[in-house]
Amino acid sequence: MEGRTNADRQLEWFDRSGKQVGTVPGADAYASPRISPDGSRLLFYLDSGGYEIWTYDMVRGVKTPQTFGSASGQSNIFPVWAPDGSRIAYTSYHDGKYSLN
Repeated sequence: MEGRTNADRQLEWFDRSGKQVGTVPGADAYASPRISPDGSRLLFYLDSGGYEIWTYDMVRGVKTPQTFGSASGQSNIFPVWAPDGSRIAYTSYHDGKYSLN
């Protein structure tokens, strides 16, 4: 679509009947969203120069960064929840090497 950028993505979720039940406020460069096992938080990464991992508390309506300081050519991407929702794991790319964090 002409005039759209990566930052034009909107995160929304729906119930089984197709009714919208939630949204993350504001369009941004969201990628790889994952809902926590208890359904209260959303995990994603943002594509905004350097890639960083964020969470969104769907109850309180608060976005919180989970990683910091990725420069151009460095990334923290593809986050996933631990089965109990207490931790996250993600892929990190720094200095030409991938690692699992």
